[in-house]
Amino acid sequence: MSQQTINKKEEELEKKLLEIEQSREDDKYKNLAQGLNLPFSDLKAVPINTEALLLLTKEASQSSKLAVISRSGIKIAVVATDPNLPETKKTMDSLTAQGFKLTIIIVTPKTLSEVWKRYETAITKELFEVGSVDIKESELNQFQDQIQSVADLRNKVTQISATKLLEILIAGALKIGASDIHFEPEKSNTRLRYRLDGILSDIVALDSAPYEKIISLHSSQ
Repeated sequence: MSQQTINKKEEELEKKLLEIEQSREDDKYKNLAQGLNLPFSDLKAVPINTEALLLLTKEASQSSKLAVISRSGIKIAVVATDPNLPETKKTMDSLTAQGFKLTIIIVTPKTLSEVWKRYETAITKELFEVGSVDIKESELNQFQDQIQSVADLRNKVTQISATKLLEILIAGALKIGASDIHFEPEKSNTRLRYRLDGILSDIVALDSAPYEKIISLHSSQ
């Protein structure tokens, strides 16, 4: 038997062993899904929505062993290897507290790893990191004193002039511990979102004019 034939047989054997291992893993998580009365999927025929994926940072998604793959309004589909894991349950509870209604799908660790690869090509629409714009500390402190909660921030945003809006948004982010601010232009308005504990949270819908003013101010920095 030639060395080439031996190598080919070894490759075929290795491939067969990998298939057996994957089949066993699939069966393990299919049984888990069945026991929890939840659907199981390999996601091969399921599209992954980038905007939904970015509801969680890659780090938050990996640490919680969970990913958001689709969204329709407040309804989101999440994939997880085991929703009973403490770190997974914590993130699901956080998403629920944000007002989302979750549909849970069980996947294997291999499938979840494939979902995480999508972060490499995911692009946020508009992102301003807190601290990227030069604003006087005294102004931030003044606005922070007026903001004690997300509700206070929403009220302030709707009352403030466009020229002071950016200061309010940054002060609000600092006050409530947001890591970054997202502006997502839509047909009739612009959605403002903060990332809190790794999760994008809706704050308020802005009119187009204030948003364009913010873009103009930021571009001039």
